[in-house]
Amino acid sequence: MRHSEVSRRYSFALFELGKEEDKLSVFRAELASVLRIMEEYPDLKKLLLHPRIRREDKKLLLERVFSEELSKELLNFLKLLTDRRRESYLEAIYKDYLDLLNKEENILEVEVRSAISLPEDLKARLAEKLAELTGTKISIKEKVDPEIIGGLVLKIGDRVIDGSIRKDLEALKNRLVQIPVS
Repeated sequence: MRHSEVSRRYSFALFELGKEEDKLSVFRAELASVLRIMEEYPDLKKLLLHPRIRREDKKLLLERVFSEELSKELLNFLKLLTDRRRESYLEAIYKDYLDLLNKEENILEVEVRSAISLPEDLKARLAEKLAELTGTKISIKEKVDPEIIGGLVLKIGDRVIDGSIRKDLEALKNRLVQIPVS
C-alpha cells in the first residue's frame, strides 16, 4: 500500500471518529502536540519509530508519556498505529487530517511568502480579500523568504501566484538577454 493511501485511510478513520465524538478540533490540537513533542525530544521519536523495539514497549511508552495529555481516543489511535506498524505515517496522517478538517470547516489554507514578516493588519486585509474571491474562510500560513526581495508569493492548493520582485527582475533579465547587440 502506498504511503499516501495509508495516511488517507487512517486520517479519514480518525476524522470520522472525531465527528462522531464531537472532537475534531481536540484531535487536531492533540496530534499537533504529539508531533511537537516528538520533534522536541528526538530520542523519544527514535524509540517510537524504531522497528526493533517491541510494540508492547512502544505502547507502554506512549501510555507513560501521553496519558495525561491526550484523550483516550487519540491515545488508543496511537496504539493502533503502533500495533499495525504505522507509526512512521503519523506526520502524513496529521496533514491529511488537517485537509479533511479544513474541507469540513470550509477553510482554504494559503501559504504567503514574503521577504519580511507581514504586519497583522496586512495579513487580515489579504485574508479578507481572498475570502471574498474564493467564498471560503482563509487560513494564512506565513513564510519569510528574503530571496524574493519584495512582494508576495501566494500558494493556494496547487496554484502559485508570484507577485515577487525577484520574478520581475528575472523577467527583465531575460528580456535584456534577448536584445541583439551589434
